[in-house]
Amino acid sequence: MRRTPILLAIATIFIASSAFASDTKLVTTSKNPAAKPAVFNKVVVVVAAADADLRRRAEGGLARRVKNAVAATTLIPDVPLDDREGIKKAIRDSGADGVLLVRPLGITEDVNMEATEQYVVEYPSLWSYWDSNYMVVTRPGAVTIEKVVTLEIAIFSVASEQVVWAGRAKTTNPKSLRLFLDEIVKLGSRELKKQGLVA
Repeated sequence: MRRTPILLAIATIFIASSAFASDTKLVTTSKNPAAKPAVFNKVVVVVAAADADLRRRAEGGLARRVKNAVAATTLIPDVPLDDREGIKKAIRDSGADGVLLVRPLGITEDVNMEATEQYVVEYPSLWSYWDSNYMVVTRPGAVTIEKVVTLEIAIFSVASEQVVWAGRAKTTNPKSLRLFLDEIVKLGSRELKKQGLVA
């Protein structure tokens, strides 16, 4: 099976970055002005990832954390993501009234460099100053590289086919897929309550 570089890199980051602390936050949110508080009886979780294994694990993880949710891979395991009509039919036939859609947008690197510092360990005398014949120690600045994963999250009503709420989340050095999903659900729930979309 062909794996796209971005999604394979996301999966690799979850394995390789366990030594770093993660920092997840919603960087943008948008509520449909016409949206009313919603109580979905059945929500289908779709992770728009071409990597089948990552999609299955992420959808299953989110479905376990979201009330009345089911992973799309359990409804449409063999339907490719570009088969719009097939996905639409499967979601409608399932009796779902809501869709939680998560789309990985990519990975970037934040490079942070500390300033170089110099220490004089022996001050010059009057006569040695002219030819810079004195001791200076240079400490190079440390360089840290952080991986940033960005996701787009949207909640749709199946009946109206309109977005209810959307947001963009960023996480820095995610420690594991499990912890990342915990953070996403916690942030999303808090924001939906703040926007008056859930009780």
